[in-house]
Amino acid sequence: MLENMIKYIGLLLGMLLLSFTVFAQSISISGRVMDAHTEEPIPFANVFLQGTTIGTSTDIDGNYQFTTQREADSIGVSALGYKNIFRYLKEDATQILPFKLDRAAFQLDEIVVKPGENPAHIILRKIIANKERNDINQLDYYQYEVYNKMELDMDNLSDKFMNRKLFKPFQFIFENVDSTSEEKPFLPFFLTESLSDFYYQSDPSDRREMIKASRISGIKNESVTQFLGNMYQQINIYDNWIPIMGKNFVSPISDKGLNYYKYYLIDSAFIDTKWCYQLNFKPKHKQENTFIGDFWTNDTTFAVKKISMQLVAKDVNINFVEKLSVFQEFELVQDSVWMLGKDKLIMDFIAPKDSPGFIGRKSTYYKDFLINDPITKKAFEIRDELQVADDVLDKEEVFWQSARHEKLTKNEE
Repeated sequence: MLENMIKYIGLLLGMLLLSFTVFAQSISISGRVMDAHTEEPIPFANVFLQGTTIGTSTDIDGNYQFTTQREADSIGVSALGYKNIFRYLKEDATQILPFKLDRAAFQLDEIVVKPGENPAHIILRKIIANKERNDINQLDYYQYEVYNKMELDMDNLSDKFMNRKLFKPFQFIFENVDSTSEEKPFLPFFLTESLSDFYYQSDPSDRREMIKASRISGIKNESVTQFLGNMYQQINIYDNWIPIMGKNFVSPISDKGLNYYKYYLIDSAFIDTKWCYQLNFKPKHKQENTFIGDFWTNDTTFAVKKISMQLVAKDVNINFVEKLSVFQEFELVQDSVWMLGKDKLIMDFIAPKDSPGFIGRKSTYYKDFLINDPITKKAFEIRDELQVADDVLDKEEVFWQSARHEKLTKNEE
């Protein structure tokens, strides 16, 4: 009897020791935090083990990494202006956990108001005062190479829809969606790419474009063309009004922005060696043509470094569109001249009942900038505003691999 009890106690102690070892094992967790709609990185987001004070923050590119003892069964991410998200941890010692966050209504905890002006308003006034200097259309001449990519995806896919015979060749897409994430399966079925040289002069106002390469992949029909036609939106945030889908929206840095938006100074940090301020903005009133989002601005030129903004169509009544997001990132290319380096527009189109929906994504990248260079003037000696290279449709995959400003994602490939 005593011998059996000793064996039992020994076995119990062994199990407790084993469970403690498993519980206390060191794990390395890393990944990237992105905006669910624009798929752009979210800097300075909080990443933490649920129910603990253990965690870290994402860097300027949205990446995070930390090593810890396993003290929780899930990991969470929070960022101002976004909904919190949680994912279960696995048993693996090394784990890569990406997160995609959805925007939420921007709210602040109760604050104490002290005498003086809202610091966000002071910064906004300086942005407005410097708008003319920072708007590239005030330059005499400029040119750049532009790579444009447009994609149409099918989402809101039911099991019945995905199991149709037609989609048997595409099952690998559905099978590779991570069921532990918040992502919905989607089917990319149309992609167009183009590479151009663009030229601009201010006096007289004129522009030229030389299309060097172009190609279309996927299903081609009139319906696709109609959807993508809505994606050709030229958005200049320095304009007071931004035209989208036949409606004018108030720019967050409009001269009259304080009449339409509430602004909050929430952070400051170095971005590409330049000290910047981050401001959040949200509409003052419902049912107005406004956005919700945030932007970073340089502390000396007061040029916008990057901006992410979104509108929910039900609040502003845009036909056929459920949600729209805009992301722009600017680069300092010469002295105090900031040029648009990346531009994204994402539209969620309203889906009929019990049918798949569509998401349109337009991504544009710019490089090889020339500012007020005599070479640019020569482009205007040619009378045609749009020129097309003779071999525009004849480029092989090897060309595109080196010409793209950014690699295709796995789904795009």
